[in-house]
Amino acid sequence: MALLLVGGAARLALGARLDVVPGLGVTLGLGAAAVAVPVSIVFALGGDATHAVVGVLVVAAVAWLSSGLVTVRRERGAAALWRWVRRAVAATPLDALAAAVVLAATVPLLWHGLTYWTTFSNDFPSYAASVEVWAAGPQGGAAFLERHPDGFGEYQHWRAHTAKPMATALLLLASMVTGLPGAQLLAPATVVLLFLLVSTMLAVTAVVAPGRRWPVALATTAPLLSVVPLGRVYDAQLGQAAAAALLAVVLALLAGSGPPARPWVAASAVAVVLAAAVGMNPTLVVGSSVAVAGACVYVWGRRRRASGALDLRTVVLGVIGAVVLSLPFLGDYLGLGVAEADGTGGYELPFPSPAALVGLQRTVDDVISPWAWTVVVLVVAGYVLYKRKHPGPWWAAVAAGAAAANLALLVHVYGLQSYSVHKYVALAVVVVVPLLLARAVGLLSAVTRLADAVAVVVALGAANAWVAATQVPVVVPDDLWALAGDRRVEQVPVLNVHVSNAYEAPVAATVLGNERIVVTQLTYAPSHPPVGDWALIHRDWWDLGPLDEVIDLNETYQLVRFGLTEVSEGERLVLDAAHPEHERLLYGRWNRSTRGELWGAGEQTWLAFALPDQLVGREVRLTLEGELDLEDGDRLRAEANGQPVDVTAPGSSGEGRIVVTVPADATRRDGDRLTVRLFPDRDGARIGVRVETLEVRGSSG
Repeated sequence: MALLLVGGAARLALGARLDVVPGLGVTLGLGAAAVAVPVSIVFALGGDATHAVVGVLVVAAVAWLSSGLVTVRRERGAAALWRWVRRAVAATPLDALAAAVVLAATVPLLWHGLTYWTTFSNDFPSYAASVEVWAAGPQGGAAFLERHPDGFGEYQHWRAHTAKPMATALLLLASMVTGLPGAQLLAPATVVLLFLLVSTMLAVTAVVAPGRRWPVALATTAPLLSVVPLGRVYDAQLGQAAAAALLAVVLALLAGSGPPARPWVAASAVAVVLAAAVGMNPTLVVGSSVAVAGACVYVWGRRRRASGALDLRTVVLGVIGAVVLSLPFLGDYLGLGVAEADGTGGYELPFPSPAALVGLQRTVDDVISPWAWTVVVLVVAGYVLYKRKHPGPWWAAVAAGAAAANLALLVHVYGLQSYSVHKYVALAVVVVVPLLLARAVGLLSAVTRLADAVAVVVALGAANAWVAATQVPVVVPDDLWALAGDRRVEQVPVLNVHVSNAYEAPVAATVLGNERIVVTQLTYAPSHPPVGDWALIHRDWWDLGPLDEVIDLNETYQLVRFGLTEVSEGERLVLDAAHPEHERLLYGRWNRSTRGELWGAGEQTWLAFALPDQLVGREVRLTLEGELDLEDGDRLRAEANGQPVDVTAPGSSGEGRIVVTVPADATRRDGDRLTVRLFPDRDGARIGVRVETLEVRGSSG
């Protein structure tokens, strides 16, 4: 309702200055952009994001009230007020089709309730953590770091200030309106964004594609049911879904009309929506900019002769305005772009089949022969023959050519089967393909039974989407959400999260209300050594040390009081693949190489274990045999239980021994625990440590 309030106000404010195509999705999109941009800018400039949300809602309410008063003065009667509401909401019969498409793609997921689900990636909890930072006010970052004094806290604090600000702003709005934590809002956010996308694309093709309405509408929905773009939805990629939806709203604005004498109104609307789309997922939108530009040219070209159609000057002004609105985030956008432009492109995914273009690919992992794409070549040949008999501008060729050129560029950088290419194809399938398919079906709509054939394709696509939604493998159990507010858990001042599941750990760290929470397992952030004596674990799963007390919380989780694994004096621990139990002593970001070597990498790395009683209060030497890798000129530093200590190492790099000498006062600072941190002497530098063996001895041993 909040997006409808703001989006309806935007339509009322634009009024006769810009005739925006009707559609409930377009209204929601205007509301999303009108919230995301100002709220994000306020946060980026050091203001209170929650106050900005309230301010936007108040302005929207005032706009509704003032417009309503004007309407009542001009036209009396309930009928006039009803027309006024309908004009602001701008729903159409096509929105019913959009709702049906969304339900077909999401009902199996909605059945799980207000929880977190994903197929592979673990990004959504980061959005929820960003909401926690934003909601805490201008000093919220410091409070967040105090509550999360670990790698998880540092990573999420960085992300809240640098990554996908517009998506965070939308989730913040939803959290404030519903009173629910951001981590529980994946389902409603997904439904709204997916409806926004489908409804808006239906609104666009209704204007730019000639022919009978329902065949054109069905042709528009076929690509939107493809498992390739829906795979991004099922992977809980909120930013990608929001970016695609708002790019569709940009197309809707270009399909509208306005007085040529006032181009700044339309340009301002384009600027706000385009800036919001970029801020939802900067690397996706910028990386797909050639294809997006081609789609925009197609819509503009198809509408250029319509009365009041937007001219190129308006579009250019809108793009310039979007750049200006993005300036507060420019450094962050560039940083993300540089980080993703090294050619790695994330994990591999099979290149989609041409069946994905009409929703008939069954799963994201379908592997096909490249020869299958000859079907597309035949379609292109048919288009060329058609244009030879029906001369005119080749707008469809511009859109398809731009999409193909964009694809070729990304394949050149990242390879054919990369995550970056896959998410681009997902965007192109929902932004470019519906335009072209709707145009083709519109031209052929007089063909007998064509609508029936398109309906069959859509039905098959809906079935594929339904099956794909039922196969989403990761669903956070209700038992985790039940722990929020559980006094047995939240009375523990420092809670270690060690639930064995990398998807549940960041959710637990976000939704539980303890004074301090430490994530002791690797997520997107490095793991951190335990702090205090209590941990949340999966029932009967534990690998850190002896348990002193166990409290059953529900069927899935336990609260335990624990100690760390003891390392005896003189015991030589071998950290090879044959002894994985010794890896429980290591924290940070440790991985085993293809040769079986255990490497710790990052800005710091940790070791934590319990000392035997005879070493507590004595000076001890921790000896690591292996290899050190530092940048030239950097030196190794060490802390033990938070105290700087002496360390010797084989220079900046090379094989040998790393010896950490821990004084007696440090060994007694935390009971029998010894937590050692290794790090470079230069801020921001990185360390690499390969460990083969570990040994602890008293100074006189």
